[in-house]
Amino acid sequence: MMKKWSTIANPAQLAQQLRKYFPGGIIHSVYEAGFSGLVLHRELVKQGIDVLV
Repeated sequence: MMKKWSTIANPAQLAQQLRKYFPGGIIHSVYEAGFSGLVLHRELVKQGIDVLV
């Protein structure tokens, strides 16, 4: 299933929304990060979301 939505740039809020939209799901995230992109990585990993940067 694919869902689309917009959210503010807040890593903790994004992790919360992913858990809400995909309850019980296994979530994987892949993205390219610039100098400040690891903040998102750290938060998603803290929330138990698999991330490949």
